[in-house]
Amino acid sequence: MPLKYPLPVLVAIGTLLALAACTQAPAPTATAETGICNPDAARRLVGRPRITDDEAKRLTGAGSVRQITPGQPVIQNYSNTRLTIETDPATGRITAASCG
Repeated sequence: MPLKYPLPVLVAIGTLLALAACTQAPAPTATAETGICNPDAARRLVGRPRITDDEAKRLTGAGSVRQITPGQPVIQNYSNTRLTIETDPATGRITAASCG
């Protein structure tokens, strides 16, 4: 049986397909499998007692960890897989943590 109004049906289907093509894929999440450091997870480390590299990797998804003290010179190359943790030697607390 032929459709009574085929053009509006085709237009509606075409519009739905076009809108479906415009949706964005979810951003990849940082996990230990990807090795990409999660900046939000890194910020949550501030104020905590010093942690091990393995624990830092597990909590942030980072592939590598650099532990430093305040004022310690470090190379400024960017790596989205690296977590840098700054720990106050006097208190043993994390004062800063960032990806890159």
